[in-house]
Amino acid sequence: MSDYAGNVRKIYLYQACTNLMLFMPVWIVFMQTGRGLTLTQVTVMLGASWLVSAFAEVPTGALADTVGRRISLLIGTVLVAGGTALVAFLPGYWLIFGAYLVWSVGLALQSGADMALLYDTLRESGREDAYEHVAGRSFAITQLAQGVSSVAGGLLAGVALHLPLVATSVCTAAGLVFLLALREPPAAHPGRRSYRQTLADAADLIRRRRGLRPLMLFGAAVGVMPWLLVFVLFQPYLDARAVPIAWFGVLFLMLRLAGVAGSRLGPRVIARDARPRWLTAVPPLFGVLFVLMAVVPAWGVAFALMLVVGFLQGCLRPVLSDLLNQRLEARVRATVLSLQSLLLTLAVAVLQPAAGLVADLTGPATAFLLLAAVSLVAAVLRGVWRRAEASTPAPVSDGTRAGSAG
Repeated sequence: MSDYAGNVRKIYLYQACTNLMLFMPVWIVFMQTGRGLTLTQVTVMLGASWLVSAFAEVPTGALADTVGRRISLLIGTVLVAGGTALVAFLPGYWLIFGAYLVWSVGLALQSGADMALLYDTLRESGREDAYEHVAGRSFAITQLAQGVSSVAGGLLAGVALHLPLVATSVCTAAGLVFLLALREPPAAHPGRRSYRQTLADAADLIRRRRGLRPLMLFGAAVGVMPWLLVFVLFQPYLDARAVPIAWFGVLFLMLRLAGVAGSRLGPRVIARDARPRWLTAVPPLFGVLFVLMAVVPAWGVAFALMLVVGFLQGCLRPVLSDLLNQRLEARVRATVLSLQSLLLTLAVAVLQPAAGLVADLTGPATAFLLLAAVSLVAAVLRGVWRRAEASTPAPVSDGTRAGSAG
């Protein structure tokens, strides 16, 4: 147990470094003003990067299960740090485009591997029951890092537009120090399997455990709504309401802090025996909140509702991560977690342009109704998930712990 006692802290520090995304509040401005790109060029590049991330998610997850989560994270972190630096300095659209795709592959290599490593560390230490609390702290750290760095990024951009990207690259590279210092738990299966066998085993697990598929789809639906709210509609909505742009960074930080509070308080707010009721209630509640955002005239009221959505998402995220990890086997954990990320990535790739189109045609406030429609889909998936699990025995994670009811 002592061999892995420091792993959790090192993973936290790694996640903090790699989520100091100082470029986020000025990304579009940098591309248009600093690099002279049109908005069409920028959106084409973003769309291509989402597709690259989507297609890379499962192969990179299988790679993490084959060669090790730590190696996958090391390669991914180098690619992200390098790609970010190249975007900051390279001239010309196509060179920037290529650098951004390198960045996207790096993100895919990181996706899921850190949480798989965290879960395996707790499993090896005999602390699987603490995963929900540990994951909640992990999610809180990432959201806090994103929120604080957005304010710092705005200040750096006032000096030079490329500095937030440079600082992000340096912070990401600093995460390598903590990765190199941690010890990867041994595989829960003997021998080294091939890449193809890893994919086959993951597919077989998903086929056998009927509740996995609706759980993963439900997680993607619940996850995409706050993502679109924060990263797509938030800025256009405030701009349409004539909110001073100087407030954007602070308000974004408040949204991230709401998620931090939810991640930290989630295990206390959502008791284990109350999980099914919360999972059933939150999607329709999201729908009501989004409808209210679309119709209330005061932006302050709508922003308060956004904070509620951020808090609830923070509460649910560690719960859903725990429920999913309980149903997985260590030998394919990173592969399936990457498939979960793939589903979310595809949802973003489809709904991001749809939300943008609705916002352009009818106004950002009306686009909240699209999120309300997604909440109805999530409610339906919740019902499918409950029926699937009611007809199958409760799964056991690696033969050590029975999965909690969802």
